[in-house]
Amino acid sequence: EYVWQLCTVPQGWCWSSILFHTCIHWLVHNPIKKALADANCPCSVLFVQDDILLGCPTKADATKALSIVTKVLLDHSFPTNPLKTVGPTSVTPFCGLIIESGGRYRPHPSRRVLTEASFDLAWDEYINGNFKLKRKRGSKKATSTSNPKLSSRFSWLKSWCGTFNYFLGHLGEQQLNALHSLTAVSKRLQEPAITDEE
Repeated sequence: EYVWQLCTVPQGWCWSSILFHTCIHWLVHNPIKKALADANCPCSVLFVQDDILLGCPTKADATKALSIVTKVLLDHSFPTNPLKTVGPTSVTPFCGLIIESGGRYRPHPSRRVLTEASFDLAWDEYINGNFKLKRKRGSKKATSTSNPKLSSRFSWLKSWCGTFNYFLGHLGEQQLNALHSLTAVSKRLQEPAITDEE
């Protein structure tokens, strides 16, 4: 039987993000959940990338769970940053959401504010066709089209549709209608015969 151990911290990860996700998934669903069960510690564990959220019925359980999870991560060469550790608390920010006890969550207030200046900048990018899509590291460079303004508008729409889809569960009827309109326009921009005037 062969055994391997992760010997790096998430901040220094140099392999694929899929491999990192697989490693954290394995850690959460195997040694972490087993250690919590062995200690008879009632705890739900969620993770997104390198952020781990522990949910417990009491503060004492949360403190115990944090100690257990920290030890398991350290045993697998994933030291945690105590300055970034929050809790135990009944409300905490997590991945752009405010998570509350009782299973309630809502978007973080900083994610809900669209200032007039932000709107003006975004609209200017769309109208003038000067939107520059931020590529993720390692992704392929977009192929240039015969009409860079249309290509820019299409990228702008895809970016904003993705932003609004992130908050899909929190949108009202008016916002959902606006999202459907944006999606319809982005489909129209993909048609080969479309011109800049349209």
